[in-house]
Parts: sequence; structure tokens; C-alpha cells
Amino acid sequence: MRLRGEASNVPSPNETRALDLHLYGNYIKADFETLIIPIKRINRLLVVEARVDSLVGNFIIDTGAPGLVLNNTYFRKYWISSDYIASNAASTSSGPVRNTWVNELEVKELRLEQLKARLTELGHIENQTNTRILGLLGVSILKSFTVTIDLQQNILILQRTDKAGQSKHELENLKGKAPLNKSVFKLVNNSILLPTHIAGKKLLFCLDTGAETNVISSTAPQKALATFRVARRSVLLGTGGASVEVLAGKLEKITVGHVTYYNMNTIVSNLEGLGQAYGESIHGMIGFDLLTKGIISINFVKKELSIYPYTNSTDE
Repeated sequence: MRLRGEASNVPSPNETRALDLHLYGNYIKADFETLIIPIKRINRLLVVEARVDSLVGNFIIDTGAPGLVLNNTYFRKYWISSDYIASNAASTSSGPVRNTWVNELEVKELRLEQLKARLTELGHIENQTNTRILGLLGVSILKSFTVTIDLQQNILILQRTDKAGQSKHELENLKGKAPLNKSVFKLVNNSILLPTHIAGKKLLFCLDTGAETNVISSTAPQKALATFRVARRSVLLGTGGASVEVLAGKLEKITVGHVTYYNMNTIVSNLEGLGQAYGESIHGMIGFDLLTKGIISINFVKKELSIYPYTNSTDE
């Protein structure tokens, strides 16, 4: 039953199965080998310009989201499917998140057609940033490519790769550079899960480019939590605007790949809801701080995250 919206946003029953199976194969149009997309830095968020159907505006690059998420404020007239409750870093009920369909998503020369999306409230992000945010671009939008994030040049680069994970051309900003760090990740339900080590414990963290700070779960091993130094209490706002009080401070050290990072900005929160979504225990989320350690390259075929030095070897 249609709750609201226009007929053009409603796939037929026969189309639905085909779209679910081929969404990021037959329905993606990318007539390029390399696509360079400018990034706008808004606080600690990475924002690009994109178009959904007739609306053009700001979208956050968010690997903590599985796919396309739309701000309900601007897409109220769209057809809506059955509701479900989303979980967030606070592991609180963030209100209903509804599914819909869009005809086109376009980011420069990248175009996806007949795309499933989630609708939710993103007003809390708009209020914090004083910026109109149309939505979030998650992993399923990006995973057909090798994704490079260079915060020194403020660019996002998408590269076509073959079945072996190789690109035809070496990127100019990576020429002659050896990676500072490399880590193999797991891709689970369109989420990038990185093995990490804290206080000798092997833990699993989600890479979340939309997270302005790192998160460690309150259910992580006590030995790992003992390395967290509390600085203050803070309020965390999640998707849908739900809020919860958390502890904010510094994580003494965390090892990702073969490199140890010190004094990372971190909060402690309950992540059991995320663990249920992934089907395994998630001990934390790694956000913006890791993105400043160098040029980040995410190869979805090889399932490798590499960090290269900036052009002038200067950190942000």
C-alpha cells in the first residue's frame, strides 16, 4: 500500500527483485576510469555535492551507513515502504527509518538508477553544522570502486578496478609512495570492519568516515577500556536525533594494521545494537581522526585499507 508519494518512485513487484540483485551492477553508470570529486570540510564531516532526482545539495560521505540515506525533511513526498527501528552509536532507538526508491543519484559522472534509500531525520546534523544536508552516501554507493580520501587536497577519488583489485592508472598523489600502513578488513552488511589491538586484545572496529570522533564500546574488554582516559561528559546525537550522555576523552593507544596511534579522541558508548546488525561483536568505531593520518585508500576487491603519506609529508 502506498502511504504517500509519486508513482515514478514506486518499482513494480517484478522490478524489485531485479534491483535487489543487480543494484550495483546493471544499474550503475560510470563512464570513467578515475573520478575526482571535491570535498567540502564542514567541521569534521566530509561533504560532497550530489543530485537525487531533481534535488541538488550536500551529502556526507559516511562509511558508517550501508547505503543511501535521505533527510526526510526534503523527501517527504516519496513513496514509503515498511518501517523499522534503526540503531546508532548510542544503541538507542532513533525512531523510524523508512525505505523508499529514487530514480537517479548523480555525483559528477557517477550515476546510479532505480536506487533504494532510507529516509530518516538528519536535522540534528544541520543544526550542528548550520548547513543544509540532503543525506548520507554510504558503502554500497562506493564499493564498486577503489576509494581514495585525500584531506590535504580535499578530494575524494573513485577508481575502476578489475577483478584482481588493480586500477589501470596510478594516482598522481600516490606516485612513488609506499604505504605508511596497511590493514585487511572484512566487509559485512556493507560495513567496513577493521581488526585492531588495544592493550593486547584483538578487537573489531567499524570504519566510519561520518563519525567526528572515535567510539569504544562500553562492553569492550575491561583491559581495553582501562586505556581510556575520561576528560568530560558529553551528549551524543545519533541518526534520527536520539541523544544519550556519554564519556568523552582519549584512547591511550590503538593499533590498526602494523601502526599504533596514540591519544585518539574517543567516546565510550554502548554498541550492542551495531553488533546485532553485523551478526558479531563490534568493539568500536574509527572516525575522522584516522582520516587525518595520511591519504586513505580503500580497495573493496582486495579488502585492504592503506594509508599513504601526504604530498609534503605534513599531517592535518
